[in-house]
Amino acid sequence: MAGEQWSGWLQRCRESRSLVLVIVAIALLLDNMLLTTVVPIIPEFIYDMRHPNATLSQHLDEAVHHGPTTTTPPTTPGCSCAPNNSNNSPLEFILSTPPTDIVLQLLMLQPSVTYTEAEPPTLKSLVTDPYIILAAGAITFANMGIAMLEPSLPIWMMDTMSASRWKQGATFLPASISYLIGTNLFGPLGHKMGRWLAALIGLIVIGICLMCIPLAKSIDDLIIPNAGLGFAIGMVDSSMMPELGYLVDIRHSAVYGSVYAIGDVAFCLGFAIGPALSGTLVNTIGFEWMLFGIAILNFIYAPFMYFLKAPPTKEEKKSLIVGDKSSVRYVSYENEEDEHE
Repeated sequence: MAGEQWSGWLQRCRESRSLVLVIVAIALLLDNMLLTTVVPIIPEFIYDMRHPNATLSQHLDEAVHHGPTTTTPPTTPGCSCAPNNSNNSPLEFILSTPPTDIVLQLLMLQPSVTYTEAEPPTLKSLVTDPYIILAAGAITFANMGIAMLEPSLPIWMMDTMSASRWKQGATFLPASISYLIGTNLFGPLGHKMGRWLAALIGLIVIGICLMCIPLAKSIDDLIIPNAGLGFAIGMVDSSMMPELGYLVDIRHSAVYGSVYAIGDVAFCLGFAIGPALSGTLVNTIGFEWMLFGIAILNFIYAPFMYFLKAPPTKEEKKSLIVGDKSSVRYVSYENEEDEHE
């Protein structure tokens, strides 16, 4: 009897859309919380590995009392362990947190494969679609700027502002809050004003905010540029992800798995290229010119969003192809008549 009650309760929970929505939202929240928690402490973690005789906190204390310094303590070659003897380092605590990210999902969610009458578009046809590539590229360039900032901004703040640990982490808070506002606001608003226009404006605002960040002299000066950056990224993401689904609807068939996978790949590509290039670019051209460069790329890419204003539909593509074939046949027929005469 108890087993039947448990089974009935579990089935009702699985049929509840609200509960499923809450579980997915919590999963996304924890995923992004883990990312934003790890990013600010990575520079200190690596610094302590490379400088076992003087931790970053000591370096910051000296910088606060004596001003920024360019000298660093001698390093120990080949050191591959954390310098602190504490067993509760931030990274170890995060990695040891049990994935409670999974128990809810296993209990409630029942993924299954559904078959539809429409033939799904091939991945090749989606990847070669220029309009899908334009939308995916906007997601990549929009997120590349913040991805470059995450590993380099805390170090730049240490060098120029002698920023403490909590300031290094708190500087990303305005971007996170404004991103939440931007994604919720421009979901419906982007549909009314035109998703292409929302993405175009978003890319321009991203470029402006990136160019303003190196001008900051204190953490207070970073609030507005970071908030504008998060808001503009939200504009682009919340506009281009639905645009990918719309492009599949009008140009292929209404099967969305592959195209949303392309959107996720574009998002991940921005967060892969950004940190990978950040360290090299900061060492070669400097923090300021790195941000100016990615800002210019956003400015250059923004006008291409106009091509998404009225993309041709599947029927228009077919009509164009048939028209081209008919014109070819007509020209061939005239050539045959000329040769006959």
